[in-house]
Amino acid sequence: MSTNSWLQRQRKSDLVEIAQNIGLQEYENLKKSELEAQLDDYLSENSARFSSDSKLSGYYTSRARMAGSPVKKEAPELKVSKRRQTKAPEELAE
Repeated sequence: MSTNSWLQRQRKSDLVEIAQNIGLQEYENLKKSELEAQLDDYLSENSARFSSDSKLSGYYTSRARMAGSPVKKEAPELKVSKRRQTKAPEELAE
């Protein structure tokens, strides 16, 4: 599972500070990628509680941006032109 791009751009020390501020438990021994996943899960489950926090506005902004485009838009159909066939010199003489 990929985590939020805003979380990925943060330093581990910043992620630890966020975890402390929001009351996340048992994060001390986690690797950075594991901490990102834990924070992503916790913040998405508790969005009503934390969405107004200005320190987390980048997280919720990037999350909203991702939610706005869940399906790749289809490209418009392109007109394909066929290459003209070259006539042999015998056909030109006729």
